[in-house]
Formats: sequence, C-alpha cells, structure tokens
Amino acid sequence: MSRTDRAAERRRAERQAERARRREEERRAEAAVRTREEARERQRQEARRAEALREAREREEKERRRREQEAARRRRLQQQRRQERRQAAKEEEARESSREARRTMAPLATRQAGEPKRRERRPKPAKPPAKTRPRRPQTLRAKKAPARRPQGPRPEKERPPLALSAKPGGDWRREKLPASREPEKKRPQSERRRAAELSPRVVRPAGQKPAPQRDKPRVKATGPVAPWKIPAKDRESPRAAGVAPRSRIGRPRRGPAAKKIPWRRPTLEAPARKRTLILPADNPHPRPGAARLPGGSLSGHLPWLRVEGRFLVDERDRVRLLRGVTLQGLERAAPQGSTFPLPLSSAEAAMLRSWGATVVRLPLAQDLALEGRGEADGEDYLEAVDAAVATAAAAGLYTILQLSLLSSLLPTHRGPGGECYDPPLPDPGSLDFWGILARRYAEEPAVLFQLFGPPHDPGPGDATAGLLPRVTWPVWRNHLLAMLGELRREHPRAVALVPGLGSELSGFPLPFSDGSPVPHLIYGLTLPAGASAAGLGELRRLGRQESVAALGITAGPLEGRQVQALGPRLAQAGIHWLAAAWSEGPEALVMRQRGRLAPTPLGRAFQGALAAPMPAEFHLEPAARRQLFRLLPGRGD
Repeated sequence: MSRTDRAAERRRAERQAERARRREEERRAEAAVRTREEARERQRQEARRAEALREAREREEKERRRREQEAARRRRLQQQRRQERRQAAKEEEARESSREARRTMAPLATRQAGEPKRRERRPKPAKPPAKTRPRRPQTLRAKKAPARRPQGPRPEKERPPLALSAKPGGDWRREKLPASREPEKKRPQSERRRAAELSPRVVRPAGQKPAPQRDKPRVKATGPVAPWKIPAKDRESPRAAGVAPRSRIGRPRRGPAAKKIPWRRPTLEAPARKRTLILPADNPHPRPGAARLPGGSLSGHLPWLRVEGRFLVDERDRVRLLRGVTLQGLERAAPQGSTFPLPLSSAEAAMLRSWGATVVRLPLAQDLALEGRGEADGEDYLEAVDAAVATAAAAGLYTILQLSLLSSLLPTHRGPGGECYDPPLPDPGSLDFWGILARRYAEEPAVLFQLFGPPHDPGPGDATAGLLPRVTWPVWRNHLLAMLGELRREHPRAVALVPGLGSELSGFPLPFSDGSPVPHLIYGLTLPAGASAAGLGELRRLGRQESVAALGITAGPLEGRQVQALGPRLAQAGIHWLAAAWSEGPEALVMRQRGRLAPTPLGRAFQGALAAPMPAEFHLEPAARRQLFRLLPGRGD
C-alpha cells in the first residue's frame, strides 16, 4: 500500500471515529433529556396523586359532616314523629271514649223514649225488730190447693207495629207512629193473669191431638210493616246494604255481628300491603306451587328467583341460567341538567333478547347514588336506574345492580408502577348505598345485586395501604357479611352475586357466625377467555354444590374463537356468565352503523355462546332433578 493510500485510510478512520463520538454525545444528551422529562413526569404524577388524595380527604370530611347533619336531622324528625304519634294516640283515645259513651247511652235513650214511664216505688219503711216469742208446737195444716188455670187458648199478644226507617243504608230503626196508629200500652202483669184465669178452659179427651189451626185471612196492611213480617225473598238484607242487622227493639244484636273491635294505637306509618297470590292467565299449572307472588311496577311479568342448591329457580321450579352483558357508562355518567343519560334503549334490549340473553349488568357509582353531581341529586341518578330496569324487564331481561366505583371522578387505570386506582374494598358509605337500593327494589323481582367488584391489595397511593397492606379471606368475608346484612335487612329475598378473592374461590361458601351457609348467593370470579382453564376449574369445583357464575368474561377483538369454545362448556356445566362489555371500549360487542346496531366479530362470537343450550337435566321435574344431582353431583364436569 502506498503512502497516499495509507493517509487516505487514516483520514477515513478519523472521520468515522468523529462521527461515532458525535453520535455518542447525541445519545447521551437525549438520555439526559429523557431522564429529566421522566423526573418531571414523576413529579407531576406525585402532585396529581397528592391533589387527588387531598380532594378525597376533603370529600370524606364533607361526607362525614353531611352524615352527622343527616343523623341529627333524622333524630329530630323521629322525635317529632314520636310526639305526633303520642298526640294522635291521645286524640284517638278521646274519640274512642266519646264513641263508647255514645254507644252505651244510645240504647238507654231509645228505651226511655219508647217505653211508658214507670211509677217509682217508694222504699218500704224498715220494720222494728220483732220481739222474742215462745215457740208454738208444730201442727199439721192442710196445704192450700193451687188455683186451677182454666183451659183454653192463650190470648195472642199483639206486637206493636214498627215503621221502616227512611234513612239510607237500610238501617232498621223504630220510628214514632202517628197518633191514629199509636200501639196500645202494655197491661200490668196482674191484669194479664186475671184475664187468663177468667178465660174458658177447653177439655180434650186423652190421646186426641189438637185440631190444626187454620190460617187467618190476610189483611193487606196500609201502613208501615215490621221488617220481620216481610218475606225473606222480598226484603233487602241489611248485610248487603252495608248495615249491621238490628234486633226487633232497635238495638244491635249480640254475637259476632256486634263484636267489639280491639283498639289499636294509631301510627303515622303506612299500612303494610296485603300480599296475595296472583295466578297468571298463561300459567299451564294452576296449582298452589305455581301461583305467582306479587311484584313491583318495574318488573313486569318476570317471576321471583331463588337459589336452591346449585340451581337458580323461579316460582314454578324452572331452572334459570343467567347469561348476558355489562352495560357500561352509567358509573361515570355526566348529568345534563338534572337528568342522567339512559344506559339501555328498547332496541338494544330487544336485540339482546333475540340473541338469547336473560340478564344485563348495570355498574353503578356510590357517590352518584348518594350525592349526585351538579344540579342532579341521587334521586335523579336512581330514576335513570329505574328506567333501565323497566326497559330490560319489558324485554324479559333481569337486571344486576353492581357497586362498581366508590368515586366517579377518580381515575381507574393502572399507573407506571402497577398501581391500581380501582377501590380495593368498600367503605362505610357502601352500607348506606345498599340500604337505599334494598328499600327501593324490595318489591321488584327483576332486580338482582352484585355486592362489589373483584377486590385487590391496596396500592402505595391508597389511603388504606398503611392500615391494610393485603386483603385476605377473613377481611373480605367480613366486608361481604356487612353488606349482605344491610341488603337483607330491607330485602330478605334478594339474590346476591359475590365475587371471589382474585382468581380463587377457596373461601366460599360464605358462612354465618354459627357456621351455617348464607342462602341465595351466587359465587363467581372474572374469567379471561384466552386463559380460562384455571378459573373454569375453580368454578366447576364449587359448582358441584353451589350456584356459580363467571362475573365478567374479558376477551380481546381477536379472541372470538376462544369465546365460541368457552360458551358451550359454561352452558353444559350450568354456570352463569356475563360479558365484560356491550357497546363501549375495545371489547364492544355491537357498534352503530348508519343509525342501526350491528354486531362486531367478537359480538357474533358472544351471540353464538348465548345460544348454547342448557343440559337436558335442567329441564327435568323438580323432584327428579334433585334426586339426579344428589346421586351424580357435578354433571357438567
């Protein structure tokens, strides 16, 4: 190589080294800038987290003050109601005493007005004490023979004619007759006895029966006729006229018709509604077990549900399988004035019913239900929930109300360090939330309840991280029992869905303090469509004895085949399930095209899963079904 070539090679190497040095400097500068930006972003996140925590503490303090004020107002209201009840009881007692006095004095006044005045007997003067005389010897004295009563018919008593009252209601009362028809006064007893002695006595031979008396010719009465002389077919029954029957002298009869009604203390509370069994017209089994219980105004024709072993059955002992979707949006809804947007339309409900769905889930926010937002209060939020329940029930769909968020304003995404801003556990306000919903839907068979979402360990930014670093089964069971107690206190027949701890169901069935299982519960967990083997095994293990559900099947847009394979397996095992979305997010099942709803590829996969038939054993008669699954538990394995 010549000297010129070596010099050119050296210059070329120097230029390459210079370019490499410059690239390294640029890389270092970019790394420094990126580090500074990341530091600034971390500072901004810390500031936002601190601001969110401060706002959360302020809201908690405001909520605490509001609850204290509400408790004081309730105490004042209860005290005022107690005073009103006592005052009403006193007034009712005074009215009852006045009515009792009038009832006591009315017969006496009537008797005094209708009978002649009797001569008052003067008391006889007391005899002086007789002097002691010597006792005379007893002698036989002839007894005086009693006077023979002359034989003959007894004089017929004449009843005083009575007049029918002209008062409405058919009440029989004695009225004063005109002077021309005034009844004769009753003769004294001594005169009646003397007339009987002077009447001729008829002597009849022994063994001879008395001659039958002929009917006297009827005389058409021109005046008022006594009510007992009117034939039964011609007179109107006093009971039919709404008036208690009275005796001939105008006083109420003794017996059940005049039984005194026991007095009760009046209250200001609404009387309990009388429950009657309603037999629908389309019921093919008109037996007592098939009679329907009364329901509310929102549920339509949907029957009540109950959990019986591992089955969910209705009033006719038919097995029901809950399969449906989750209607997202109402947990973070922004009100327009004083109204919230409706999460479900009639077209969407009809499409779900045509697919084969039987239930929809409605996630709710605790702060919106208790406080509202802006001009809309909590009652406006619950009215939107009522509209969704009524729309779903009109299409034959049940509604599951889920406590999804404690605050509709805090974010729910995961931070850079894996922090989860979803609520890890419910708070004391959750008890008020379930108390309000239980009272509101206690008469609605179309409403079911999911107590909470899947719990998780608190993150570093959570306020409870220092007190409770990890959620365990005893802690989660205590929270569930507290919410169930508030729910069942107002709604004893409520069917509740209970999520497990993460992907485990080992802490179920949920027991009471005495060890007995809590009735009418459906246990479940979240089930990913792509990795469903472990979760499905947990559901099948518990589903041998208890009712279980997949509380949210999460699937991506490209996991339609996994959903199609999972649907028949869940149906054959008798496991309830819910899709995690409906019309929002990347997991949406439908989308709106040209003003109409059209299913996405993932939606068509879920449509096929909804059409999967239940096992044949679910269609057996109740007794045969119980016997079969008692002998062969877990037929869906």
